[in-house]
Amino acid sequence: MRNCPRCHNTTQWTRVRKFKQFTVFFVPVARWKRRRLEVCGICGTAVDA
Repeated sequence: MRNCPRCHNTTQWTRVRKFKQFTVFFVPVARWKRRRLEVCGICGTAVDA
């Protein structure tokens, strides 16, 4: 549980991984710009984990 900087509520956060990827005929070939984020369960604000 932590406080959200945007909505100022104390809520549970979800950890997500976000990345860019290059695909060829829907087959992933390469991934880059990998980031780990935590997302507020109320307003959806994402911050770096």
